[in-house]
Order: sequence, then C-alpha cells, then structure tokens
Amino acid sequence: MIRGIIILMMLFNFAEVPYNLEYEDKVETTLNINEYSSPREVIKIDEILEDKSGALSEQERESLIGLKDKLKNYQVLSQEDVDFIRDCDLKIIRTKLGDVKFEEYSKLITKRATKEEFNQDERIRLFQLEKEIKGIN
Repeated sequence: MIRGIIILMMLFNFAEVPYNLEYEDKVETTLNINEYSSPREVIKIDEILEDKSGALSEQERESLIGLKDKLKNYQVLSQEDVDFIRDCDLKIIRTKLGDVKFEEYSKLITKRATKEEFNQDERIRLFQLEKEIKGIN
C-alpha cells in the first residue's frame, strides 16, 4: 500500500517537470554498432601505457593517451581506433614473447576462438604463454 502511494507521488512529481528543448540537443539518440566505447578500453589503454618493455614509440603512447581522453569525454571510438589499441597490445605481446612464441600464441588463440578441438596440452601451453606475457613465473 505504501509502495503504491510512493510510486504515485513519484509519477505526479515527474509529470510536473516541464519539458525543455535544450536537453533534447544534449541527448544522442542514435546508436552505431560499428563504433565502440567501453570502460574496458580505458583499462586496456592503461595497461598498455604501464608497459615498460619499450615496444611502443612516443607517438603511439601519445595517440593512446588521446584515445583515453576521448573515452573520458564520452566520445565513441571508431573501428580504426579500436584496431589501433589492439595493434599496440599485440606489438607489446610480440616484444615480450619473441617472434616464434608469438606465432605459437597466435595459433593457439585462433584455434580456441574458432571452437576447434582444443586439447589439454594446448590449454596448458596457452596458459604458460599468458603467464609469460603477464610476467608471472
């Protein structure tokens, strides 16, 4: 009973708020699935920027900081921006693993993603490579 009264009071109070056109311009009403923005991307950029392996150039670091600022200002990343973040991450992984281990890692990741038969030895090897990437021994 009390809940109903509270809900009715909230509805009446909401109905009294005048509609203002200035707010309409500030609300984005379209959604583009090809554009991407996520707090996960900010976390990923932070992880990439914290890397001390020296794999990234100063220009790449500045671009990542620009993308981070873009996300903090609630702007959406284009597919090109998302690909750039992914490429920077892969560049760091390649530096940490070396070319041979990186190719092995890529094949294992691809195999796992395609739902092919992924045996226990491959799972263990992928786990070992991921530990090496994270610097855990």
